[in-house]
Amino acid sequence: MNALRRLGLPGVCGVVLLSLGPPACESSTSGHAGSDPDATARFGVFFGGQVQQRQELPFVLDTARQRQGFRVELSRPLQAPIELHWEISRPARRGSKQPFATPLGRVTELGSATLGAGQREFEHDVQFKPGDPLGLWNVRVVLGDRVLLDRAFDVYDSDQRRAAARRATPPDGGL
Repeated sequence: MNALRRLGLPGVCGVVLLSLGPPACESSTSGHAGSDPDATARFGVFFGGQVQQRQELPFVLDTARQRQGFRVELSRPLQAPIELHWEISRPARRGSKQPFATPLGRVTELGSATLGAGQREFEHDVQFKPGDPLGLWNVRVVLGDRVLLDRAFDVYDSDQRRAAARRATPPDGGL
């Protein structure tokens, strides 16, 4: 709830609009024509061979401490190559005068790869860069013509969050 208060009215409207898209962090596809296998996509922090799905990610530049991104897993090897596309949408850099709930207030990075015949998995790191803004980001992954993943996540400063928590905790007066 505190995150929504920080976003203000334009930010809350953006969150509502993003939430009207496909639900959940993970989706799968099946029953399509051709030989495309079932596929799932997960976004979060890579940890011990798994993807820990999170709604919030701390802004960490050191990939030795935290590595985040998405993983696409196919139920069986591909019979033929297929295109994978992704979009990472974030607020414009700090100092932008545009509200981030508008297209002018956002920056979208596009990427793509061709998954080859026989491939069953694909991973892509989403790295934070110095100066990247905090706030509401979105990741969208499309395999062929199917949306596998479309979800928002909040990027926050963990030092600021800890300092705010300390300020919000009143002293107990020794009782």
